Amino acid sequence: MDITVEKPNADQPFAIVSLQGDLDGKSYMALIDRAQELYQEGIRQLLIDLSDVKFMSSAGLVGLHTVVMVMRGQNPPSMEGGWSVIHEISHEMDKSGAHDPNCKLLNPQPRVRKTLDMTGFSRILEVFSDRDTAVASFQ
Repeated sequence: MDITVEKPNADQPFAIVSLQGDLDGKSYMALIDRAQELYQEGIRQLLIDLSDVKFMSSAGLVGLHTVVMVMRGQNPPSMEGGWSVIHEISHEMDKSGAHDPNCKLLNPQPRVRKTLDMTGFSRILEVFSDRDTAVASFQ
C-alpha cells in the first residue's frame, strides 16, 4: 500500500492521508506507523482518503481504530492481542454516541463502505463523499 500525506494548512494540526491499495494484514501496520509519525510531528486530526482502497479486511479495521486512538493521544492496543483488539473496538462502538472529531473518512469505495457499515465503523468515523466539505468539517 502507498500512503501519501498532504498538510493543506501549516497553521492547523491537520493532514489528509491518502491510501492506495488494499488495507489488510499486509499493510495496516504501515498506516499505524505513519499515523504515529504524524502525531509526533504535531498532527492531531486526519482525513483518511479511501478513494483508492478496493479492499479492507478486519486488520484494516484494526488499523483504522488504532489510528483513531493515536490521534486521541491514547496508547494503541498491542497488535499481539489478537481477538482482544477486536473486542476493544466493539466495546468502543457500544459506548460511542458520536463520530470521532479527530479522524474522518473520505470516499470509500462501495465494497469498503459496505464493510464500514456492516461493522459499525461508520457510527464512530464520519464518512464524507466531498473533499471540501470534509476538510471544512475540521475547522
